[in-house]
Parts: sequence; C-alpha cells; structure tokens
Amino acid sequence: MGESQSRIQQQISHFMSFLTANADEDTRREFYRINLHRLVLIGPLFFLMELSLLPLDRYLLGVTLVVKIFLVLNVLVYPFVYHANKHQDRMKEWSIRLAVYAYILLIMGLGSGLSLKGLMSTDLVHVFLMTIVTIAIFFILPALDHLILILLGVIPYLLIYPHLLIHKEIEFVIINNVIVFALLSWLFGRLVFTMNVRSLITSRTLEAQNRLLADLAIKDPMTGLLNHGASQERLRKAIDRAKQNEGSLSLLLFDIDDFKGINDTWGHLVGDEVIRKIASAVKDSVNVDDEVGRYGGDEFIVIMPHTSIQGARVVAAKIWNAMDAITVPDTDITVTLSGGIEVLIADEKLDTEQAATDMVAHSDIKLFKAKERGKNRFISEPVA
Repeated sequence: MGESQSRIQQQISHFMSFLTANADEDTRREFYRINLHRLVLIGPLFFLMELSLLPLDRYLLGVTLVVKIFLVLNVLVYPFVYHANKHQDRMKEWSIRLAVYAYILLIMGLGSGLSLKGLMSTDLVHVFLMTIVTIAIFFILPALDHLILILLGVIPYLLIYPHLLIHKEIEFVIINNVIVFALLSWLFGRLVFTMNVRSLITSRTLEAQNRLLADLAIKDPMTGLLNHGASQERLRKAIDRAKQNEGSLSLLLFDIDDFKGINDTWGHLVGDEVIRKIASAVKDSVNVDDEVGRYGGDEFIVIMPHTSIQGARVVAAKIWNAMDAITVPDTDITVTLSGGIEVLIADEKLDTEQAATDMVAHSDIKLFKAKERGKNRFISEPVA
C-alpha cells in the first residue's frame, strides 16, 4: 500500500513539474535567444503577410482597418525586437522578455482582430484559435509567462466577441472552443518547453563531456598542465603566430634538481606532491598568455608568446623565487630548479617544425649547462 501511494505521489510530482516547468537563468537566456532569432526571421514575413491581406479586403470581410493598425504596430515593435536580438548580451533580462512578448502579443492581436472583425458577418473564431496554437508550437515559453500571454489574448477576446457575434446561438460553442483551445495550447506549450529544456540539458552534458575528453587528451592528469604532446603542438602554434607578426617568442625548459634523491629518500608519493606544488607555483608565476606544460617526468616547459629575453628572465625569476615557499609536511625538502631560456626572433621564412625542435634542443643544452655550473639557476645566454 505504501509503495503504491509513493508511486502515485511521484507521478503527481512529475505531472506538477510538467505543468509548472521553469528554467535557470542560463536556460532562460538561451530560450530568449532562440525566440528572438525566430522573431527576427518571422517579422518580415509577418509584415509581407499583412500587406498581402490589403488587396483582398472585399473577400476578407472588410479587414483593412485591422490590418493597417497592425502594420503600423509591426513597424514600431519590430525594430525593438531586432535591437534586442543584436545586443542581447548587453541587455537586461526584463528588456529582452519585453521585446519577445510584445511581438508575440502583436501576432496574437492580429489573429484576434481578424477573428473579431469576421464575427460581424460570419464566424472566424478559428483564426484566433490557430494563432494561439501556432504560438505554442513555435515559441519556447515558461509556464507562467505563457499563461499570462494566453490570458492577455483570450480574456479581451471573450469580453468583446459577444457584442460582434451575428449568430448568437453558437455563442456557447465559441466560448467553449476558445477556452478548450487556450488550455490545449498552454499544455502543448508545456510539452514544447519541457522537451527543449531536456534537449538543452542533454546538449550541455555532451558539451561538458566533450570538453572533459578534450582536456584529458591534452592535460597531464597529475598536474593539470599541458602534456608532452600538447606542449609541442602549442609551441608550433606559437611559432606560427610569431611568424605572422614577425615577433619574439621565448621558451623556458627546466627540471627539479636532485629529484631522484627526493623519490629515493621520501618515496614517490612525496615526489608526486612536489611536482604538483611546483606546477601550481609555476602557473601562478607566469603571464596570462603564457602556456605551461609538464614535458616529462620532473621536466617542465613554459611557452611565452610576445616575450623578449628580458621578459623571459622576469618570468624565470618569479618561478625561481616561488620555490622558496614550497614545503612538504614532515620532510626537510628544499626545492631548486635548473633550466634554460631560448628566444626566437621569427620571420615568415622560418620553418615551424625545425624552429620548434631547435628551441627545445637549445633550451635543453642550457639546462644541462646550468646543472654543470652548480644547479639552482636558469641560463639564458648562448652556450658553446
């Protein structure tokens, strides 16, 4: 009995969630973007449709005045919609919502006007009914907003139409048709909204998974830095950009002094912790445009676009000084680094692959020279 009651409550909960479906701010923004885009496309077509009604006046029961009124309103409202679509990133949510709903009410108003005008000689309630159903199909509207729009369209219609109806005997039928279609269109709008929310959530999940997979493909899992392959690729791209601008590019290649001794004395877990702390310190020390990679083992690489030898030395000094703050609990480890700095002055004739190979090779030579000269230093001057 308890399980059955729980299942019923769950079904009621799902049904209420469907009826009152809402969305977070990012989702609403996305739906406003979609609605605005559709309205920008629909606007000119809507205007042409209105114009096409004018020559058919005698066949459409004298609707000229109604069409002219909404032609003018279209000309007034559409620029607001177009502006909102073009500048929506800088507009507040209420102004975007106002643009969307003003034009939707304009569409609904034309349907209502044509229908009410037709009631003077025949029964054209279906024009209004088609309008509210079409709005539910083509626009993604939150539950409360959609309900308000329907009420703004339906209530004035129901208040006015009895005074214009020629065949009074069908008044009851028309009232019921309008109410039933309004309810069905709102429910259908909930279905459209819910489906779009689910579709958007699925799309975002896939995008997040793709970003994660892309990160896994280029990132070192221990440090979050670029891995060896990604570092080489970013270096080649940086060289290509430097060639286009004929600018400078600096490269810093360094490793941890006596890292084997740290592993042998304190174990590989401590060694891994040292690598993670160094990676974090390096990321905090470089410039915004610089890219940092774990080149292999305890070796790191820093790619510095638009950076001269003086700028590279400044970055290297920041990294070197940052090592003083690195400590590992329950150990007396002191971290020092040795590395080499290489600068490339690019030109259009430079071979990218060869330049990348040479930069790493020259930096590596300077790194070993730093080791020979006593470690705990970076070398930037050319070495024999």
